[in-house]
Amino acid sequence: FKGMPDHVVNFMWMIGEEVREHMASVGVRTVNELIGRTDLLKYDESTRNEKTKGLDLTPILTHALDLKGLLNPKAEVRNTTKQDHELEKHIDTTTLLPQAQPALKSKTPVVINAEIINTQRSSATILSHEVSKAYGAEGLPDDTITINFTGSAG
Repeated sequence: FKGMPDHVVNFMWMIGEEVREHMASVGVRTVNELIGRTDLLKYDESTRNEKTKGLDLTPILTHALDLKGLLNPKAEVRNTTKQDHELEKHIDTTTLLPQAQPALKSKTPVVINAEIINTQRSSATILSHEVSKAYGAEGLPDDTITINFTGSAG
């Protein structure tokens, strides 16, 4: 982006104004009031073509509480329960981050050998976040962090 920070602020302000206008036009005041309001979704039939003409969107345009066979008719239609992802047990937190510290702090190359299992499908995501946070889009030089996994992951 080559513009000024003020341009981004103005752009976001305009998006907010447009969203508020759309919300007012359908009679809602907050984004929370939009959650689950599938009655406000309409399919533009003019976009139908050979591939989509037989597509029935009713299942995704039907309110969740109106679906047949619903197990809990009093279920919330938005996230109301805090989730604990147990990141303190994640392979990144327990193994990769501690061993990658020399690379993260001073670009000293490291080789990490670790066991991995099929529930660790998001391995190295927290580590890559830390690299991006510290070094931005430039990242680290090639081969600064080498990870050799033994096992299998989804």
